[in-house]
Amino acid sequence: MSAFRALLSFEGRSRFSSWLFAIARTRCLNAVASPGLLCDPDVELDGLPASEQPPDEELEALEDEERVRRLLLEHLDPEEREALWLRCFERMPVDEIGRLMRLENASGRTWSAAARARQLRAALAQRVSETHS
Repeated sequence: MSAFRALLSFEGRSRFSSWLFAIARTRCLNAVASPGLLCDPDVELDGLPASEQPPDEELEALEDEERVRRLLLEHLDPEEREALWLRCFERMPVDEIGRLMRLENASGRTWSAAARARQLRAALAQRVSETHS
């Protein structure tokens, strides 16, 4: 439909197939483009809750979380990653993690997760010291 509507604008300076491809390409790119920032005139910016921590501390916390996420991906299998993430970041109780993940021996898993957490802390500390060197 876009090509049909724009048919009168085709000037013949290029092949018709190239002109048609350009229209189709533009439509496809527009369809997958991320939406821009939306502005809602009914929302009062002053009425929105303020962040609990300063922006620099918030950014630092996000960077730390990303470093831990990378360590989890590098050093743990998927089940261990999930259990450790739920415990450390979601602050979920161990017994609830056991039920959620259907772990038969949650206490044994807990010791394993604690050992992995120590390994990850050591790896993270080493990476931080390498970054600051």
